[in-house]
Amino acid sequence: MPKFKNLTGLKFGKLTVIELDSSYTKKHKKWFCECDCGNFTSVFGTNLKQGVTTSCGCQSSRNNARELVKVNTTHGLSRSKIYRIYHTMKNRCYKKSSKPYNDYGGRGIIICNEWLSDFESFQNWAISNGYEEGLTLERIDVNGNYEPSNCKWITQSEQCNNKRTTLYATIKGETKTLKEWSLLSGIKYNTLHTRKRVYGWDDEDLLRKPRG
Repeated sequence: MPKFKNLTGLKFGKLTVIELDSSYTKKHKKWFCECDCGNFTSVFGTNLKQGVTTSCGCQSSRNNARELVKVNTTHGLSRSKIYRIYHTMKNRCYKKSSKPYNDYGGRGIIICNEWLSDFESFQNWAISNGYEEGLTLERIDVNGNYEPSNCKWITQSEQCNNKRTTLYATIKGETKTLKEWSLLSGIKYNTLHTRKRVYGWDDEDLLRKPRG
């Protein structure tokens, strides 16, 4: 049996190998790659090594090349805020060297095929669902994937309240973040955090004023 060669990190034409495509379980191995144009694709290892496949297909014909130029002109690529959001989303899910990867791709969070292979599809969804400058892309279920049914546009402060690390407390039947309880009560956030995480206070006691 020929020795398995790890292609991770190698570049073939415009394709940089990210990792083995574990979803493809047949005899011949496929590799998940990022193209220089920003798209992702899965390619047979033999095709990469033999130079058969050198891009995601963005330059497979002159028509495709002209269409790519048209798309680039339409959305401005890196000059566009919405494209940077799109690119950041892909890095989180598929680029292991990206700092947020462990909290996204490392946990199995992926991007739906509709968006992963087509920026314009993502852009059209964004515009139809309230995107405007200053808003951030948020998953409704923080354990769910990036897909139309699980995403919305919110402000930065709203996003902070939906992180997996955000602490909540239920007091008198109302559930709020510790930050919100801090603002309402005037008690410092660090004090509430210490009471809950370090000393294990019951939620109902968190807002108790110190004696004296």
